Amino acid sequence: MSETLSSTNDTYAKMLPEGEHNWGFSIEELPGSHEMHPLEEALIGEGELPALMEENLQNGKITLIEDDGTTQVPEGAKLLAPYVLISRAEYAQGIKEGKFTPNISSLTGKPMDYIANDEARKHGLIHAFPDREKAVLEKVISYPLKAELHQDYLIPGIEHVKGVSQVFELESNGSKVHLYNFSPTLLTGDTLHKAMNAVREVNERSGGALIDDKLKVIAILPESHPRWSEDVTPAAAEKGATRANASTTAFGEVLLNESLLKPQTARPENKARFNVSQNSIEVTLVHELTHVIERADANQNPKTQYGTQVGWEMNQDATPGTTGSATFAGSREFPMPYGQVSPHEDAAETAAAQFTGESAIIDEARLEAINAVYARQHSGRSGPTYLRVHEIDLDTLPQKIGSQLQEPVTFVVRFSYGIKDQEKAA
Repeated sequence: MSETLSSTNDTYAKMLPEGEHNWGFSIEELPGSHEMHPLEEALIGEGELPALMEENLQNGKITLIEDDGTTQVPEGAKLLAPYVLISRAEYAQGIKEGKFTPNISSLTGKPMDYIANDEARKHGLIHAFPDREKAVLEKVISYPLKAELHQDYLIPGIEHVKGVSQVFELESNGSKVHLYNFSPTLLTGDTLHKAMNAVREVNERSGGALIDDKLKVIAILPESHPRWSEDVTPAAAEKGATRANASTTAFGEVLLNESLLKPQTARPENKARFNVSQNSIEVTLVHELTHVIERADANQNPKTQYGTQVGWEMNQDATPGTTGSATFAGSREFPMPYGQVSPHEDAAETAAAQFTGESAIIDEARLEAINAVYARQHSGRSGPTYLRVHEIDLDTLPQKIGSQLQEPVTFVVRFSYGIKDQEKAA
């Protein structure tokens, strides 16, 4: 295993050799064939969240504490700030009926359009619109509640998914993420082991940070999913991309095309034309998981991010972590054509080439830059980060996935209000 964890510029790890299935990770895979389970039978849907919240309020697993201006936020509690919109006509009518008093600006002498929690409480506005407050609260609580319920499967495009064939739990150093297979083609055997070797590789390079808090979920979508019917961008096509095999969201969600589970055509012999779109699930996953790490780094370290270090000129108006209108102004040639698309693709292709043992085709500046990204995002944890993979038996689920809070959770609620010209739905 020491060979696996080499940290030189020549190679950080090797691709999993054929026939070797235990290289820094273990897998508990269910035997036999798997049937597709209808999504609504296996996973809690977004429409079920209000009832689930009410159930957990009743059994005490969710506690809501309303901020009365003197509330001490309990340790570990999460703050919710519902913003309730009220039409100007409703506001005037409420004042006329004596339900609350106006919040007058000392500068203009007119009612203020934004009313913070303390002012709303002082003027009696809190709970003047209970139905709307409840609706807004349900919206605001849904995101943190999904996280507490581990509803990581609510990915972009989930509405186009009909069923789930497999769910894997990936654990390292006590942290867990899930892999959902929403396609009828099973992730099994050598393909499964190669995929997990890719996760092990990026998790190892980041000292476990990948699974600790960077990666949210991995999901395999059917080939027929609308996400894969979109044409690649002209810039990507010009650099050799022929189809969308995978993508990574800004929230650390890695989405894979079912086609990666099927036999792949051989990679081009010319290594100098390395292109992730022509590679297997193993190399593609290293590429996508590097996106998760590198984008986090670009957000945190815009001045020293990968692109800046290798010669990309970043648009000053671009949002950190996004491509913007970055242009390459360096003198070094791109060893991988697809890396010319953006700084993020440049970084991901460099890491993928390192993984395959093709560092010799990469210039020193790129190697140093990608190594620096991983060093900055490293957890600081020493020692190996062993990966344990467990397949969940969907046939014997005691309840739907996403229905159980692991620990009780407390939310502190702090309402504020906006006065608008037109009434808007909550």
